[in-house]
Amino acid sequence: MVIRGGNSKVRTSGSLLAMSGLNVQGSSGTIELVTTQSGTHGVSGRIEHLTRASSAGDSGSISVSTGNAFDGSGGDMKFAVGDSGYNDGGDIIINAGQAHETARQGRSFSLKGDEGSSANAIDGGNGGHVSLLVILVSLKLFYSAERSNVRFFIQY
Repeated sequence: MVIRGGNSKVRTSGSLLAMSGLNVQGSSGTIELVTTQSGTHGVSGRIEHLTRASSAGDSGSISVSTGNAFDGSGGDMKFAVGDSGYNDGGDIIINAGQAHETARQGRSFSLKGDEGSSANAIDGGNGGHVSLLVILVSLKLFYSAERSNVRFFIQY
């Protein structure tokens, strides 16, 4: 099945919106994009979220976010890769953009634990943590100071 927004020669082309239903007193509905399991000799389907190239200007961006919570916790975001019973586990690969033009900078990748409601460590309003667990056979850690920013490079 193909669901497609309309084309345009001059203005922005058609948009698509998938929205779950409103519940005035309870929870809103769920939207799921799911591929079913494969047969005995195949692989399960693939879900792709992508924007295509632009010939004159920036390519489109992809935003994934949870909503704010007024009287509760903000929503979590989980990225999990499936286990394997007989082969290697899957990878998570995050790659910032590479620059090909002379004197242009490649893009950055950042992880941030955000601010809490208080700077006082005793009252529990601390900021969030960023944890990075790297399990390697051998690990070499390099750093470079560039314009007062400290960057770490991990090579294995």
